[in-house]
Amino acid sequence: KEFGFLYYKYGKKIEISESGWKLIEASKNDVDEANELISRVFTNALCKYQTNNPFRRNAIDNAPFVLFLSTVRILKNNYSWEKSGIYRAEIPLVLCWPDNDSTKLADYINEFRSKYGKKPSSEIVYEHCLKLLNSENRKRYKINQLIHEGPDDFIRKLRTTGLISIRGMGHLIDINNFEDSIITYLINKYSNYPKYSDEYQYYKYSGAIDENIFKDLNKKDLHNPTSIKESTLKKWATEVDSKIIDDELIILGSRNRASRHEVFKLIDEPTRLEFLVSIALTQQFPDLVVSPNYTVDDEGLPKFTAKGGVGDIEIVGQSEDVLVEVTLQQNKTQAVNEIPGITRHLKTFSEEKNKSVYGLFIAPSLHEDTNYMLDYSYHRYNVEINGYTIEEFLKSLRNSHSISDMRLSA
Repeated sequence: KEFGFLYYKYGKKIEISESGWKLIEASKNDVDEANELISRVFTNALCKYQTNNPFRRNAIDNAPFVLFLSTVRILKNNYSWEKSGIYRAEIPLVLCWPDNDSTKLADYINEFRSKYGKKPSSEIVYEHCLKLLNSENRKRYKINQLIHEGPDDFIRKLRTTGLISIRGMGHLIDINNFEDSIITYLINKYSNYPKYSDEYQYYKYSGAIDENIFKDLNKKDLHNPTSIKESTLKKWATEVDSKIIDDELIILGSRNRASRHEVFKLIDEPTRLEFLVSIALTQQFPDLVVSPNYTVDDEGLPKFTAKGGVGDIEIVGQSEDVLVEVTLQQNKTQAVNEIPGITRHLKTFSEEKNKSVYGLFIAPSLHEDTNYMLDYSYHRYNVEINGYTIEEFLKSLRNSHSISDMRLSA
């Protein structure tokens, strides 16, 4: 109801808004189309979201998403800091800011940063948050909620829009410069917003579609430069220990563990799996060209999973090319949803190549129907797809001297 997706009341029919129907539409689309559509739906919802809405009745009165965007712009244009964006430690100040005055907030952050630096202690930030909230009630406003849980949730929501970049290995939250035009539109359109005391009227406002946000929805991604993607991948493969990458992959395969990494936890799980596998392969085989097909922001970090019609990760070597496909699906639909598509991708990938071409398929677990389909693809189409659980993949990878060692028939 707060995001305007649907409205319900006891004894009345459930009402689904325009944006709610857009979410339903996304579930019927291919993954790449769904990702882009969902990002626009959440942009539409978040730019209208008000902290003091009729469902909350909060003392803070602002539109936090647009307040954040506008404050970043002002900090960049009016102050002399060498890097753009708001540091992660400063996000609680944004969330506790009492109104929608981005100019005053930017000035506050500038003074705070000048006094305490870019990595202030949690206690210092907490004390400032309590002052902004005009409260000494530490039971109501717990430090973990203000400093960790709230900011993490806020950043995850921001990332859903595709308009935010994470810089400095997770320490700096910034505007995605590839999306400057839509960000300018949102700041100009929604910095001043109508206020509602009636829940239903607020829902109607939030759920209405702003067509300018959905303009050019199906255009080709013009901002997905290979050079930035590759340099970022190599940087992460070099600077992050392989044990951390392996543990993050194990977490993705687990049902009772969650990532605590400052950056990985902010990337949705299917996209994170493509990123982590790409890093692991780059670490183990630095001489190979590892080319993931996920879309990226201007920092080179992944926004969404690979678009339809291409493989998740392509590896090019002198004597062999490898197509790597990953999924978090584990039930019997894994076989139907994944293997026929991988077979098609691999057949296309192998056309007119005078070298060995094969595939790797990685999932938390392999359903027995998947193993059947892997055998079928090999015997029916002469397409070799080597199936691995995440744990099996890591064990084989870290004991391999070349990508050929990953072939189960080797």
